[in-house]
Amino acid sequence: MSDRDAIFRIAQVAEAIGKQAGVGASETAGLIISVLYEHPDWIEQFMRDGTGAFIERGYSAEYGALTFHRIDGTVTTPAQLRIARADHAFGRKPRP
Repeated sequence: MSDRDAIFRIAQVAEAIGKQAGVGASETAGLIISVLYEHPDWIEQFMRDGTGAFIERGYSAEYGALTFHRIDGTVTTPAQLRIARADHAFGRKPRP
């Protein structure tokens, strides 16, 4: 797999998912890169299965390594998102 192949595959999958989900392909590509950076052992499956790997693994910002914009416009880390989701699941008040 060349670097060019990897970039092409990420763009191809991001465009397909973006169209299906009604979201931006650029943002989706960033999510893919963030998740694969955090989980390099997932790269081979992603390159082979594309959107199937994306769906099977449940790619989400909380599984990534890079910061991202929340709905309210703040920039947060995947770790902060995991904490917020755990707080919500257990009925705890959000942390500052």
